[in-house]
Amino acid sequence: MPLWEYAPWGLAGAGCVEALQFAAAISRTRDWPWRAPGAPSAFPLLVSIVLRLGVGTVLAMALGGSDQVSGQIGAFVSGVAAPVFIERILGQFSGGRSLTPTDPSSLANASAPALGPV
Repeated sequence: MPLWEYAPWGLAGAGCVEALQFAAAISRTRDWPWRAPGAPSAFPLLVSIVLRLGVGTVLAMALGGSDQVSGQIGAFVSGVAAPVFIERILGQFSGGRSLTPTDPSSLANASAPALGPV
């Protein structure tokens, strides 16, 4: 598969996750999620969705381009799993602390372990 063909499948996988999370938020709040008390406005929510879709797309392309996944289902699943995959990788450099979206300062304050001689 050419590299560009992984992109729409990663985007579709990430889009499925976002759609399910958005539907759950509507069900939980019984309204648009940005109208819930204490919730961010619609624009920050939209930006977060676009960023997560982008992460799913880029990860699918990176894994496909390096022959770590092959075919449409591999690219789709990598788009679905992208947030967890990236968080686990970053967790290796944060001393095992979770880097969740609820704690955006955790990455900035994480001290990376010193790399020894190679």
